[in-house]
Amino acid sequence: MITHPPRLRLLLVALTAIIAPLSAQEPTAEAPAPNYTYYAEFVRVVDANTIAVNIDLGFGVWLHNQNLDLQGLPEPAPLATETAEQKITRLAQTARLRDVFTDLTDLTLQTSKDKTTTPPRYLATLWADGENLNAALTKK
Repeated sequence: MITHPPRLRLLLVALTAIIAPLSAQEPTAEAPAPNYTYYAEFVRVVDANTIAVNIDLGFGVWLHNQNLDLQGLPEPAPLATETAEQKITRLAQTARLRDVFTDLTDLTLQTSKDKTTTPPRYLATLWADGENLNAALTKK
């Protein structure tokens, strides 16, 4: 039988108490859900539901002038088949977007992929100062 000095015995007991719970934890079997949330800088309004942003992907990597459709805003009619009334509505929506985004520069952006369209497009949900801008735009 091995006997240890009292101090070493106390250290071994303490280490065993610390290490035992750590080794008892099992790794999770499920992969974590992806989180597509980024910091972004507003560049310009493109159309009634589309804006251009610079996206900070992290680690010094940026995507510049990326056009993103805002999720929840109605799609404008195609320009080739647009009536005069639809054109007025589209121009009013574009002006409203410009008013909302005039003073905003720093945004939080969450993207999702719309696989129902061909080719797939990315939809954006934006926050500024803790406010969901998509929800605010659909309420007005």
